[in-house]
Amino acid sequence: MTAIPAFKQNIRLFTVHRIWYGVCVLLLSLAGSELVLAVNVTPLNSPLSGHSDSSGVNEGANVNQRWLTVKRAVLGDREIQDGSALISLEAPERAYDAALVPVSVKALQPQTTEQYIKTLYLFADNNPAPLAGKFTFLPNTGWQNLETRIRINEYTYVRAVAITNEDQAYMVTRYVKASGGCSAPASGDAEAALANVGKFKLKLESSPVTGENRERMQLNFQIKHPNNSGMQFDQINRLYIPAYFIHTIGVKYDGEEILKLETNFSLSENPVLRFDFIPKKPGGTIDIYAVDSKRKLFERQWSS
Repeated sequence: MTAIPAFKQNIRLFTVHRIWYGVCVLLLSLAGSELVLAVNVTPLNSPLSGHSDSSGVNEGANVNQRWLTVKRAVLGDREIQDGSALISLEAPERAYDAALVPVSVKALQPQTTEQYIKTLYLFADNNPAPLAGKFTFLPNTGWQNLETRIRINEYTYVRAVAITNEDQAYMVTRYVKASGGCSAPASGDAEAALANVGKFKLKLESSPVTGENRERMQLNFQIKHPNNSGMQFDQINRLYIPAYFIHTIGVKYDGEEILKLETNFSLSENPVLRFDFIPKKPGGTIDIYAVDSKRKLFERQWSS
């Protein structure tokens, strides 16, 4: 048998990868998933400075056709306002590791029953799955800080869009310089990672609420999971590793769901989530659950 030159093998592997990638996008689109969008109708880095879309959004130089397409698919034609008085977004200007990019969102106003953020969307425009997460909050949780880690596939705007209980949308953005995060190999042994899938780590901290006889509880937890994107290449068997990721995470306090995250492989390997809230009463139970793309349910309970 005549040996196939290495460069031709690489071309074939690249072609197979692009076909697989396209099939995944098509299937997810047909399924109507808003969480795994991969659209590219114009060059990704084509800023339309000062452009306003049909919904009246005028976001300046951080608008590009990619974002407008993703926005319409997820948020429709609603107007998005400047969110700098409502939330802040922190992300590194240049990420040390594109597969583990820390992102944090802070609520700048008290979250009460009368006025609160009901949904928070986290986007990375140029990722294969631009919507990295949709966070849904219970009213009156009093949350202030939310942190996680995401993958960045190429230089991109990262956006946090808050939807209030009055159905108003507010956005803040950061530009992050990183690339290759969605195709970066796993940090450890693949077999060991699969053996530990679904294991939880939780750290609880509490602090008094200023001027109130209540305590703020901070949850910092990790779920062991490879969160494979389908774009990582196995150097041993020379095949792409099938996508396998967590798509839902929920947190309950005394049986009441206070936070729900709908996500995909844009979340980093071994997903980490850190957020705080004010419990209605002390000493309750904390339940955390996760569901992955193989429909496996992982859950655990702690006493606070």
